[in-house]
Amino acid sequence: MTRRSFGVTFAAAASRALSQQSGAGDFHVSPEAGDAGDGTPAKPWSLGRALSAVDLIRPGATVWLHGGAYTGHFECRLAGSEEKPIVIRPYPGHAVLIDAKGESAGALVVSGPWTVFRDLEITDSDPDRTATRPPGVSVLGPHTNLVNLVIHDCGIGIGFWTNCLGPAAVYGCLIYHNGWQGAPPDRGHGHAIYSQNREGIKRLADNIMFNQFSFGIHAYGTQAAFLKGFDIEGNISFNNGSLSRGRAFTSNILVGGDTPAEHIVLRENLTYFDKPGNSIRLGYNAANRDAIVHDNYIVGTAQIELWEKMEFTRNTVVSGGPLLRLSESPASPAAGPWEDNNYVQLDAQRSPFEISKAGWNFAQWRQRGHRDAHSRLRSGRPDGPRVFVRPNRYEPGRAHVAVCNWDGASAVPVDLAGVLHSGQSFEVLCAQDYFGAPALRGVYSGKPVQLPMTPRTPTQPVGVVPCPPGPTGPEFEVFVVRSVQPI
Repeated sequence: MTRRSFGVTFAAAASRALSQQSGAGDFHVSPEAGDAGDGTPAKPWSLGRALSAVDLIRPGATVWLHGGAYTGHFECRLAGSEEKPIVIRPYPGHAVLIDAKGESAGALVVSGPWTVFRDLEITDSDPDRTATRPPGVSVLGPHTNLVNLVIHDCGIGIGFWTNCLGPAAVYGCLIYHNGWQGAPPDRGHGHAIYSQNREGIKRLADNIMFNQFSFGIHAYGTQAAFLKGFDIEGNISFNNGSLSRGRAFTSNILVGGDTPAEHIVLRENLTYFDKPGNSIRLGYNAANRDAIVHDNYIVGTAQIELWEKMEFTRNTVVSGGPLLRLSESPASPAAGPWEDNNYVQLDAQRSPFEISKAGWNFAQWRQRGHRDAHSRLRSGRPDGPRVFVRPNRYEPGRAHVAVCNWDGASAVPVDLAGVLHSGQSFEVLCAQDYFGAPALRGVYSGKPVQLPMTPRTPTQPVGVVPCPPGPTGPEFEVFVVRSVQPI
């Protein structure tokens, strides 16, 4: 996958702020502290006090959270600026957990503008998965960045709402096991990211999302909502909906609702289902305006409907069901190039294309749809492994790696030259067992690293869920590579 600039001035300002070391603009927080401190290392604040200290914490400051568990609900009202966002992050070498513990408002609400939250673990240890569950992070403040967070076992992982104007981003996060489901006939509820947008661009980039009760990315709204301006890039989203009753898969990425979606970019994402389902869904009820969809690797059906302009190029779709499911009129397909795609049909007995519920073969699709020049269709499983490496722009030596291991090999070689340098110590964590023992440790030699693909039991959700997750290996696995200090 080709890399591109993350763009926008907020990302540049955030990068500068994230590299700050201790100085006059630093404030310290401890889980044992009360409200009587002064924010110094010797007299730290409580987290609630720090996030409300709008009179003391100015643009460009860093709020350092010392290690431990912070329990309850917290609201951040701090206000940074475009050139000097406020950064909230763990103190170096410390691990920080924010646990809502059943608080109805959720773990964290971000109300102020121009803030960056990074490297935190956010959860809800309440074991009840049968009633409405509060969100992990609700973002209301304009121009917020969430970077490299781990969010699990909440209701919605992240609510990224309209009041959070762009530029804003969710970047590099690991989001899993979120949601709940009541008694039959209730469906599963709770997505990894639920987002709407009215102004600027929201970027959802390089996140790993899996095993929610409902959708992965859910950019959706009613007629009163806005779905304008999303750049969805480099995400790995798989098996969402799988915790719900009957493993009722939803979609790994949904963009669409009862309001027109416009200025949508979907690029270089990997989505995967281990059984047939709509892996991505672009469009819902309303007629939409324009989308660019390119260089994605989609395992499962791509459902696409009601777009005035749709550029669909250089994508790979692998499915045991329909490859494409379109509800547009075949006589008037969406304007825009639709070409140079790879289609892999796992079940040759199925019609590869479903247009307005009618099955089409490839020749009919190309002739009547007037599209897909230079595209290819084949039947059977893909050959060899397909490896995706996404270096992290905020943390050198870190990357997300996904492997579609179509040959079922016990290990797959992965080139990490763009992530690590020779002689660097590293570890490889299984995303589905992120806090478990590393899948691999070593010193990088410059040669490809052999990633193990043997089935690994994933971490189990908090409480009792209708369908506990099982291994996805050896066919599919996702890893987090991190450089480490040698022991």
